[in-house]
Amino acid sequence: MSKVLIELNQITKAFDGEIVVNNLNLQVYENEFLTILGPSGCGKTTTLRMIAGFVKPDAGEVIINDKVVNDLAPYARPVNTVFQRYALFPHLNVIKNISFGLDKINKFTLHKMLKDAVKDEANRALKLVKLENFATKKISYLSGGQMQRVALARALINRPQILLLDEPMAALDLKLRQDMQYELKEMQRKLGITFIFITHDQEEAMTMSDRIVVMNKGIIQQLGTPKDIYNEPVNRFVANFIGESNIVRGIYTNDKEVTFLGETFACEAYPFRIGEAVDVVIRPEDFDVVNADKAKIVAKVTSCIFKGVHYEICANINDLELVIHTYEEILVDNLIGLNVDPYEIHLMKVEEDE
Repeated sequence: MSKVLIELNQITKAFDGEIVVNNLNLQVYENEFLTILGPSGCGKTTTLRMIAGFVKPDAGEVIINDKVVNDLAPYARPVNTVFQRYALFPHLNVIKNISFGLDKINKFTLHKMLKDAVKDEANRALKLVKLENFATKKISYLSGGQMQRVALARALINRPQILLLDEPMAALDLKLRQDMQYELKEMQRKLGITFIFITHDQEEAMTMSDRIVVMNKGIIQQLGTPKDIYNEPVNRFVANFIGESNIVRGIYTNDKEVTFLGETFACEAYPFRIGEAVDVVIRPEDFDVVNADKAKIVAKVTSCIFKGVHYEICANINDLELVIHTYEEILVDNLIGLNVDPYEIHLMKVEEDE
């Protein structure tokens, strides 16, 4: 087990009387790529800013390296932050933007040896983000992806123990964002730095993270690996927020058996009472399309859209719409037969406010 590097103990923060982060507890491990994922206003950026030291919690403790840092200034923490808007200096070229932090540290003692050391570190950071030939370029001449790399290099030049990234790829186009996802993950692996990444993009979180924190309304809904969160969501919010889901009401009719849509299906064992109402989650890709005479579920196709890799089919049964992903086109108004394997059925506790 890796060492716990950051610990948030019962952290609470409110703005104008509205609680934004509510009694949050979280441990972040050394050399981990952790993503905090959630919709706008869920508290993820406020959580990041409390770790960085830009916001002070109203209650609770921020602990880094076993030391409470609530009253420690941002510059005194082993942390650097990359912001969504990059915060680069337009009047400085690339290499001066990157070395700005080190130049400030050595402002009054920057003799020849120190200048050479700063230059070497800046060139190392440039090479890391694959911008070796851009040292003297003006910031205004760079693309969005290149500016993001400069911001990353500036954050990495001080060799921080922790790098915080607040939706740094939100302004990039899809292809560039996908390329940067793989590069960021590879960079983190090579450097051995703990990355805490903020995003509202589920695919981004699934691609890069060792673990994902799913937040909503200032509360952690679920914490786990991308695979666990996708395959075993704990509630409707997580199931709907991470990928697409079909969620229908069912009854746990027997051990390893659940009834929904008027049919009984085998499933994995769950700690529910016999006869208890449950929410049944089936991902669109987990349905098996079969001939109607061999199907447990027969639905009427209401739309069929080609998505490039698969067709997305919407089908109606008992006034309930199901979403199915299949490699074969099925025309509107045709019937579709569906089965689902036991291990593809996930059951959740019915939430009290439903």
